[in-house]
Amino acid sequence: SKAMLQNLSEYDNTRNVVPILRLLEVDFSAQYPDWYVEPTVEAA
Repeated sequence: SKAMLQNLSEYDNTRNVVPILRLLEVDFSAQYPDWYVEPTVEAA
């Protein structure tokens, strides 16, 4: 049925997005040098 096909494509989309997000996460964490410490938000 049409609804079943739509569900399949939605499932594929969410499954494909996760690895991309993981790659981005790794890239962001690798941008900083070893000695860099993330600032803490105590002033807020």
